Amino acid sequence: NPDDETALEIRKDFFETDLIVNATKGQLAELRGDISRLTDEGNYGYAAIKANDALLVSEKIYGVDHHETGQSLNTLASNYISLNKHNKALPLLLKAKDIYEKVYPSTDHKQVFPLSNLGKVYSFNKKYKKANLLFQRVLTIEEENHQENHIDIAYALTDLAGNYAVQQEDAKALPFYLSALAIVEGNYGTSHPDIVLFLDSLAILYDRIEDEEKAKAMRLKAD
Repeated sequence: NPDDETALEIRKDFFETDLIVNATKGQLAELRGDISRLTDEGNYGYAAIKANDALLVSEKIYGVDHHETGQSLNTLASNYISLNKHNKALPLLLKAKDIYEKVYPSTDHKQVFPLSNLGKVYSFNKKYKKANLLFQRVLTIEEENHQENHIDIAYALTDLAGNYAVQQEDAKALPFYLSALAIVEGNYGTSHPDIVLFLDSLAILYDRIEDEEKAKAMRLKAD
């Protein structure tokens, strides 16, 4: 895959003017389809190129403060996170968060997208308190919008657990992981690939709190 920064500069030189002048809603939809496909394939560098194009088109069609532009900001930031370019994602997410908070009610489920990504960036940058506040807010929104066993709640619990785990606050992380595991098993069964990830994480936490019996049980269950 090409370096995404170099590729973006090349596109700026040759394509941006034409892209902005001829921006259409159909073009935006096509770009978003390409981004989804590339992301599914793990081609985050190329997805970031398309996401940058989508942002330019969104701003041209809708303006810089529209929710469609907020979505494009979040999408580009998501790909930067996948490329471990968290500092590039941060300003995009702060802008997306500001747009979403102006456009949507505070408990609208759409708020989750920039908040969750912003929490991941803060956690990566070791700003754990900021990350925790965002992950707690995401969990609250998920709980207000879904039944208690909805899979999105499991993902919100996992983000909280992970943020505590990287700080080695294992006693705080454990109940969130256990709750998330129960929801995932309830939705997908015990053979889903995500189950192994949860069990491995739990085994590591039990190792760290020196509960060898439970750590062994998690590993046996994962096998």
